[in-house]
Amino acid sequence: MSYVFENIFGQKVGHPVLFREFCTSLELDKKTVKVLNQITAKICPEMPAMLFVDPTVMRKGVKLPEVADSVEMLRELYYKWFGGAI
Repeated sequence: MSYVFENIFGQKVGHPVLFREFCTSLELDKKTVKVLNQITAKICPEMPAMLFVDPTVMRKGVKLPEVADSVEMLRELYYKWFGGAI
């Protein structure tokens, strides 16, 4: 279930919108956003923005076969966002 609401200013808010806003503010390219979407679809589909605040989501996501070609990129993002290594 996706939680998207319209606030009093007519702007859409909620987890999917927050995920997109994080991607935009971090200036992530389309390939990176696609990989992150694959992770959130499997790990936390109801709250995709958790990827940016909960390091366990990224640690679980890096093990998914769908993102096997992007593991190094994910490791770099993890280090940049959370410090340490996966």
